[in-house]
Amino acid sequence: MKGFRTQVTLLLMTALVLISVLSILATIVVYRSSISPEPRFVYRLQEPTAQGGKPFISVTPIQTDWEPDLIILLSYAALIAASSAVVSIIVGNMVVRPLETLQNAIESVDPQAIIPQMAERGDGAALITVRLLNTLSDTLRNAMDSRMRLVAAAGHDLRTPLTRMRLRAEMLEDEAQRNKWIDDVDEMMHIADSAISLVKEEVGSKERTVIRLDELIEDIVAELDMIGHHVEINRLDRADIVGGPLAIKRAISNLLVNACTHGEKASVSVIADNDQVVCGIRDEGPGIPEDVIQNAFEPFFRADPARRKSVSGAGLGLAIVKEIVSRHGGTITLANRKPRGLYQEVVFPAASAFAAGGVPK
Repeated sequence: MKGFRTQVTLLLMTALVLISVLSILATIVVYRSSISPEPRFVYRLQEPTAQGGKPFISVTPIQTDWEPDLIILLSYAALIAASSAVVSIIVGNMVVRPLETLQNAIESVDPQAIIPQMAERGDGAALITVRLLNTLSDTLRNAMDSRMRLVAAAGHDLRTPLTRMRLRAEMLEDEAQRNKWIDDVDEMMHIADSAISLVKEEVGSKERTVIRLDELIEDIVAELDMIGHHVEINRLDRADIVGGPLAIKRAISNLLVNACTHGEKASVSVIADNDQVVCGIRDEGPGIPEDVIQNAFEPFFRADPARRKSVSGAGLGLAIVKEIVSRHGGTITLANRKPRGLYQEVVFPAASAFAAGGVPK
């Protein structure tokens, strides 16, 4: 943006200087063309020089070729350049200021794609731009809230008929059919729970605090061990991140449960690397086929449609995990290991990379 301001200022300054120089040259040309090429004389009545003499008329020729004064021209040129520079800087700032406001708004967009409210100060185009951006922010936020309320309502409404369906499925005499119906109903209930959990996370996403990720993972591993999922801890550096504890716990738990459920054997590590924290989860399962691994973060993705989740809370899916991680300024990637297994890596900004207000520096 600084380079653009410089370009605008230089362009305006060049235009003003050229216009001023052309105006002066035009004035000189017109003045010179108005001078007659014939000799010109000045006639004056003179008093007699001698006693008793008569007055007489003196004739004095004048120079008809006009030559501009170099010092005056240089003075005018300096005045024009200085005035053009001042005007160009003022106008350049007026042109660039709304663009700077837009740039700052774009850079401050949070992971939920919402533009934070901006202070309405200044005047002219900059103030109008800020007001329009604030209006856009309110509109987006209202649309997002409306969407989340709709998702929550749909999730709650689905639970009642699904509960009735499960009760009816349990009354089936054919055990094979009963188990299939129960599995299908449980999967649908997990989907409804996932929608409700996502809404709760959206609502509570503004509550941020410093989290000891290493301690949180130790707690998650201990809880999973109690329900029969054993996770090996390879390395745990002290790692502080900023975010919602419930959301981070939900995301990491989901990844570890997926690794334990589908990966046979899971391990986790946390490495603090300057301004970022890397959480790596490895398993020894079949991994995800390379031709569909890029779709793993799509809603309700299944590498194997025959798989069924056996642990409550595992129905969030990688799509919601990615949503949580992205909302905390992090990234998540998946890669197949050799000869087998899957590596899930989550990278969060370290707490030291955040300013006092909880905003990334």
